[in-house]
Amino acid sequence: MFKKSFLLITLVVIVLATVLKDLIPLSPPFLMGLITLVIVTWWILEIVPIPVTALMPVVLMPLFRITSADAVAQTYMNSVLMMFVGGFIIAAAMEKTQLHKRLALRVILYFGVAPSGLIKGFLFATVTISMWISNTATTVMMIPIASGVLAQLGDQLEKKDLKKFSTAIFLSIAYAASIGGMGTPVGTPTNLVFMKMYQEQYPTHEKIYFLEWLQLGVPLVLILMTFTYFLLKHMYFKNLNMNYDRTQLAGQLQKMGPMKYEEKWVIGLFVLLSVLWILRPFILPDYIDDGMLAIAVALLIFFIPTREEKMGILNADVFQTIPWDTILLFGGGFAIALGMSESGLSNVLAEHLVRLDGMPNWAIISGVVILVCLLSEVASNMATIQIILPIIFALCNGLDLEPKNLALAATFAASTGFMLPAATAPNALVYGTRKVSIREMARSGFVLDIVAIIVIAIYFSFMA
Repeated sequence: MFKKSFLLITLVVIVLATVLKDLIPLSPPFLMGLITLVIVTWWILEIVPIPVTALMPVVLMPLFRITSADAVAQTYMNSVLMMFVGGFIIAAAMEKTQLHKRLALRVILYFGVAPSGLIKGFLFATVTISMWISNTATTVMMIPIASGVLAQLGDQLEKKDLKKFSTAIFLSIAYAASIGGMGTPVGTPTNLVFMKMYQEQYPTHEKIYFLEWLQLGVPLVLILMTFTYFLLKHMYFKNLNMNYDRTQLAGQLQKMGPMKYEEKWVIGLFVLLSVLWILRPFILPDYIDDGMLAIAVALLIFFIPTREEKMGILNADVFQTIPWDTILLFGGGFAIALGMSESGLSNVLAEHLVRLDGMPNWAIISGVVILVCLLSEVASNMATIQIILPIIFALCNGLDLEPKNLALAATFAASTGFMLPAATAPNALVYGTRKVSIREMARSGFVLDIVAIIVIAIYFSFMA
């Protein structure tokens, strides 16, 4: 009932604004502010499905004469989104060939089967895979492996200890999936949003290449992963003793047999793409970008025949599984950013933030990180970063600040929603197993949020 009432009120406001904009001189910043407020509110409250809300700028921005319909439409597909599509196709190939499961099992077995070893294994495997494929896909893949491990512990641990250790393992997956996404530009959509917006806002600034992102992101990932391990150990398995029989995990790996022909091709293409992304600034011309490379390598997967079916490793069915709703969410955020810039709204907001002038750089960065972290707990991290970045860029222009560090700090902070199930897809998926209560997730997530805020603020204030 609340959603229906809110929807009706919002639609009435939009109609009134449309009628009155010619009778009363409503400024472009005011109208764009109204559009932004409606979309953000609908995203947070999920008044309608999120992709539906993401398409609203296509109608409202031309209607309110913020910019042309053609300009808005172009924000819904670009090279950054091609990078996302290419990465998803490669991830789908890893899943179809079961390469992701083989890699995860090898990592977990490498770290050992003591409580600390299992947690280290799940953390490292989840972080590593999440750096390259979506955190949602990573979590979906790791949950059955964790369930299989825990099923073997039933007769080795008391019920109370098993419950605590189950909580630790599933939280390690949720947290590591979000943390791992910080490590590469393709690890999480918010990173790609930053790269697209930064390039558009500052076309004369040096681009942030794949290798530079690794140099920034991997140290942060390692720091947060290490703290996550010690946090979970202290809270859930500090004095836990058990001798888990690794036969079950080894059996799963043995059952898979030697690496198959298709797996070798997929891992070879995965390594090739990673190398090309890293070396592109040094060996390839400027007209070749990361999105083009992702699509080029992804296309090869359709031409490499499998030994059994004599056809491509993937077929047209994969395009039905591409998360087009996420792509529309990307586009909606890019459209809002365009509208805030074209209407002058970002400059108006920045003018109200000039009171920050004179504050030390670390204080501004800390404030932004805290704000983004809090917002990401209650709203989509995509929606959060797409609204915050245009304001940050305008603020930096107004105060003559270096924009890269402040915007990067906000981008990394958008991946730190560790407290609530609704904050991130990994949190929601892990909560859906019913092995983790909201209370436990909030208790450990609150501490991890605080640590992440401190680490990110210090890192981008003094180190990056």
